[in-house]
Parts: sequence; C-alpha cells; structure tokens
Amino acid sequence: MDKKTSELLSSNLLFLRESLGLTQGNVEKSTGISQSTISKLEKGPKNVKLIHIITLADFYKTNLSDLVKIDLSKNTTEKSLYLFKNRIIDFRKNKVLNNLTIEQWVEIDEILYNYQQKINTDIRINHLNEQRINDLQREISGLKQHIEDLQKK
Repeated sequence: MDKKTSELLSSNLLFLRESLGLTQGNVEKSTGISQSTISKLEKGPKNVKLIHIITLADFYKTNLSDLVKIDLSKNTTEKSLYLFKNRIIDFRKNKVLNNLTIEQWVEIDEILYNYQQKINTDIRINHLNEQRINDLQREISGLKQHIEDLQKK
C-alpha cells in the first residue's frame, strides 16, 4: 500500500470511529479486531491484513473503496449522521442498547440532534453558496454584455 493510500485509510478509520463516538475498545468488542491492531491501523498501517479492513468497512457501513480513495472527513455531517444511525440500528438489532440508562439515551439523542443541526446548517450554507454563485453568474453575464456594448461603440 502506498503512503497516500495508507494515510487516507488511517485518517478515515480514525474519523469514522470518532464520529460515532466510539472507543477503540468498543470497536474491538464489536469486530473482534484487537485494540492494538485498531490503534496501528489508525496511526498509518504498514502491513495491513485485508480481512481487518473488510471487517472495519462492514462495521462502519462503508466500502473498501471509500476507505482508501475518499477523504470521508470532507463529507462530515451527512456521512457521520448516516453512520451513527446505522450503528444505532445495528446495536438495537444486537440488543446492545437494551441495558442503557436514561442518561445514555439522552446523550445519544443529543448527539443525533447535534448532527441534524450540523446538516441543517450545511444545507443552508450550500443553498446560500448556490445563490451567490447564481448572482455572480448573472453579474458576469451583465458585465460581458456591457463589454460587448462598449466594443460596438
């Protein structure tokens, strides 16, 4: 694995785990991959076992290609919320969440709410950026027309 791919893999694994609010120990319990191996993978793996990457990609509900080709942190809010919700669904299916206290449920709810707020903010920002681009395009068209008018004189 080349250096760039290795760095992308490690940063994506760290990003995914942290965005879900999980510890390396949590991931170890769910995947069977030792905490020390997870730590090595997140620090920039030199020798990677494909089975570990496949297992982690499945655990994080992503694919191998995304892990090694895309900087997942660039698509933070929607991807994080999607992953977080999928982990909650998986935990419910596996009855991992049955023993949570009300405080832990409140914390999960707050995390979901915060992610939703981030998504809403991103959507508003993207909408404003699109409006600004449209305004600039209209302004450029107007300037082009003005230049053409001046050239005709």
